[in-house]
Amino acid sequence: MVDSGRVPTIDLPAVLDGVLNTVEESRNVLLEVATSMSAEIEVSAHILMSDQAPIGTISNATLRRIVHLNADLDLDLYVVDDDYLRDPRRRPPG
Repeated sequence: MVDSGRVPTIDLPAVLDGVLNTVEESRNVLLEVATSMSAEIEVSAHILMSDQAPIGTISNATLRRIVHLNADLDLDLYVVDDDYLRDPRRRPPG
């Protein structure tokens, strides 16, 4: 699993590109392991938003990169209040 951590941004395309850059370095190994274990590859994003929605456009190039990994795309959008985001247990690392 590649985890970008919690990234405080509305730029979803940039976050996806960062994750894909990391995953693509091991693409062949990932595909071999997935095939040998009858497993699936999934690119998943859990998006928390309170007062501003993220940039929702996913470019054709990014979609092709996901397809090249033979991966599914799962986007989960959650609308939360500011108190949820202020909770220290939910702060980004670093």
